[in-house]
Amino acid sequence: MSRGFNGTDAVLTRSAGLITAFPFTINVWFRPAALSGSEVDFFCTHDQGVTGNVVRLFMDGLDSYRVTLGLFDGAYDFAKATGNPTTNAWQMATAVATSANSYACFFNGGGKVTNTTPSTINLSATNRVALGRESFGTSNWFNGQLAHCAVWSAALADAEVAVLAAGLLPTRVRPASLTAYWSLSGKDSP
Repeated sequence: MSRGFNGTDAVLTRSAGLITAFPFTINVWFRPAALSGSEVDFFCTHDQGVTGNVVRLFMDGLDSYRVTLGLFDGAYDFAKATGNPTTNAWQMATAVATSANSYACFFNGGGKVTNTTPSTINLSATNRVALGRESFGTSNWFNGQLAHCAVWSAALADAEVAVLAAGLLPTRVRPASLTAYWSLSGKDSP
């Protein structure tokens, strides 16, 4: 089961804050139909009206489409997983933020890269979420399929990320900390 995103206008949005404090984890399965554009967002949250606080899980087209966690607090701090996504294959992106001084990105349950550059992001201000493009504008569209997008109010351990990559559903990994889960069943984004 998955949901199709066409890369031009298909998006799912929510007017609520899902990531309001550290720690947090974001996980999404993705199957790109194409790799194009300088940035391609899977998940984005920000504070509407103020662009000083943004959390994004995306592919960086300027860096071989590496899966990237971006924290914006006036300037971006990144954690970029190793490995390169391909088209027409299911892959998994995971961002784990233990604190403002320790956040990591995974690709397919591995390829972990951690950044310890302190971020001053104010997560309590975030109140908009988008799947399939950035939440603060109309750019960085994803073209392909997304499935099993989940957010936890906890920093999942490396072993938990690995079991998600092996196919365990997000509802089976720390369910008490699961704050949002979109199975994205169906075919097309409304």
